[in-house]
Amino acid sequence: MGWLGWLLVATAVWWVGHRLRAGNSRSDVDEAGANKAGDSDKISELERKTKLLAVLQASDEDLYEWPSDEVEQEIVGESYHQPAILAVTGAPQDKAHTVECDAVLVPYKFKANEWAVAAMIGNAAAGKMDVAGHLARDEVSDFRAALRRRKLADKATACKAEAGCKRKPDGSAMCWVRLDLDWDADLDEANS
Repeated sequence: MGWLGWLLVATAVWWVGHRLRAGNSRSDVDEAGANKAGDSDKISELERKTKLLAVLQASDEDLYEWPSDEVEQEIVGESYHQPAILAVTGAPQDKAHTVECDAVLVPYKFKANEWAVAAMIGNAAAGKMDVAGHLARDEVSDFRAALRRRKLADKATACKAEAGCKRKPDGSAMCWVRLDLDWDADLDEANS
């Protein structure tokens, strides 16, 4: 496993440990000992992070890096992962601003017959990577087919990304991530 793979594993291990410690604090339980609202969301998030960690640990070689084609691939679910995006972009400002960053795409099975592809962003060299969203559900099978064409099965892969944010009129943040990713570039070249 290359340095980027080990770095991602270390980051994921730290995050899972951090969330487990946070989940065991008394602040998660009211006076009657009942779980506060939202604990089921924390549990499912922890389960998802644990699955992502297992996928990353299973990778035994350097991550394949997708060629840079300046094709913007949108992801979904950024509103659920704003802290991860703001960790890359910094605080939102009145004018939109973007930051180039590293991205790792991690395919994982989240139900018996359903796959998802998480998009983790950050600074891989500094060991700061976190989930920022996912590929849209209708794009997952095409992405996995592109992995199989490259003999990568369902391994994690890397690409460049651009994370952005701006302050909305109500003061909240609006965040987005666009991947520099064209997984069908090999088909385009073969057909030309």
